[in-house]
Amino acid sequence: MSYASYTVDAAPAASTDFLRSERLATVFGACALGSALGFAAAVAIGRTDVWAVFFLAAMVVAVALYPASANMADAARSRSPGCKFAAVVHLLSLLAWPLAVQFAGSLYWLVPSIAVSSLVLLASCWSGPARVVYRTGIQAVLIAALAAHQSTMTVMGA
Repeated sequence: MSYASYTVDAAPAASTDFLRSERLATVFGACALGSALGFAAAVAIGRTDVWAVFFLAAMVVAVALYPASANMADAARSRSPGCKFAAVVHLLSLLAWPLAVQFAGSLYWLVPSIAVSSLVLLASCWSGPARVVYRTGIQAVLIAALAAHQSTMTVMGA
């Protein structure tokens, strides 16, 4: 005689959804990792030519544009206008980054801060698949590394 035991057979399914706090912790942790990597790379490389910094920034922004466009495509399919807005603002801030490199002072820091804050907004409002959270983490690492590298180079006088 066999019977169904609800304590044995009712194993909880693996959860693939992130809580809001987990999404934000992922983005902030990725920003911290990226900042450390960017600072370490700037200190290890030392002072370089302005054109080398510009081309490095262009390559990192080009790599960061792919997950940003994929996040925008996923956000366009969602029903959340806040997530769509955050994805569009993030993509526009990445596209404006090469122009902002030409400016000195506080105007330059506007673009990286908008890029990071739009990632935080996207991570805060997202309720779809987990792949977007991983892509946001990758973007946060790239953006924070680039911002830390460029700020360290600015402080070093390159």
